[in-house]
Amino acid sequence: MKHLTTVACMLAAALGLFALALLITDRTSLITATGLSKIVVAASVLAAAALAVRVLLGVVERRDQRRWTVAAHPLTWLLAVPTLIAVLGLTTLVVQRGERPRFQGDWSIGLYVSAGVSPRDFSPAGPQPVLTAASVTDIPCAFVADPVLVADDQGYTIFFEAWHATTGQGDICIARSPDGERWEYGGRVLDEDCSVSYPTVFRHEGTWYMVPETRALDQLRLYRAERYPDRWVLDRILLEGAPYRDTNLIERDGRWYLFTSADYGADLLVFHAPSPLGPWQPHPANPVVRDDLDHVRGGGSVHVVDGQVWRFVQDVHPYYGNRVRRVRVEELSPTSYRQTPAASTPELAGHDAWNVQGMHTLWAVQRDDGRWLAAVDGYGLLVDTKPGWFD
Repeated sequence: MKHLTTVACMLAAALGLFALALLITDRTSLITATGLSKIVVAASVLAAAALAVRVLLGVVERRDQRRWTVAAHPLTWLLAVPTLIAVLGLTTLVVQRGERPRFQGDWSIGLYVSAGVSPRDFSPAGPQPVLTAASVTDIPCAFVADPVLVADDQGYTIFFEAWHATTGQGDICIARSPDGERWEYGGRVLDEDCSVSYPTVFRHEGTWYMVPETRALDQLRLYRAERYPDRWVLDRILLEGAPYRDTNLIERDGRWYLFTSADYGADLLVFHAPSPLGPWQPHPANPVVRDDLDHVRGGGSVHVVDGQVWRFVQDVHPYYGNRVRRVRVEELSPTSYRQTPAASTPELAGHDAWNVQGMHTLWAVQRDDGRWLAAVDGYGLLVDTKPGWFD
């Protein structure tokens, strides 16, 4: 028994040191791209259990009925240090930056439909998810997220982030459907030197544009479709000087408005312009909302329904990727801004195996029958990802 626990300690310690090496070299995508994410959790438990058993069997000896003493077995103490390192390394790999434990490789994309003709009360539209890392066939993919659903002349297109497991950054890929039910992967359409995500796509004066998140460059970029939906070129830089995140645009009363945030998502920044091409001017009240982790960061589409502007936003409290809420924009002009939460309950929260850990994007378009079809994302525990190097 002692020998078995010794071997278990050594194996767990070796995996822990391997995990620490990945963390130091920023190669954790090698873990998240494969089924090793679950082994990581099991190994940390194994390390602690094996060390405990080893202590009970080899360190503590009963000398008499009244006293216990510790026998400092050299091999046991030698194994204790790397085993504790294993627990630290493996736990750090799973619990990154103090956020709730989750498996990045399990981010997936599903489709929901509204109960009525208002973009609210969404529920799954059939079996979920419809897109996983396994759906991406032209790059080694760790997870898929940030879906942007577009209704176009061919039916529907989902633009989404696909995390490249080799480069360790996000690329933009697409999936297409003629009816919103049968989906086919369409390949990678945007690959930059930095990570790109949250690809807001819209059409203006007959031309398709994309505004993805490129916060690593401290820029907000506008791309133009040379051939929609699979060929995009940089058109211009809209904003620079801050790490802009999860941006939305909308036209209202003849003027364009841009919603974004430049921090973790607690402060809302608004810009306005005569055209989505610019020039963009900052709202004089920026940040128009301060220190609110529940109702600021972009979490999906922005709509005007019966003259009322609605935003889907991420609730990133107490952890990132928690759920999606809906807010009503009461005032929106070049000089004023006011919003109020639509309800105390979230518009979108995980409840199935594939999204039980959380959801953070809901992008909806209205169908011909009046109901709203939405692309959503979520992460859970039971989604199979594309096999990787270590499977």
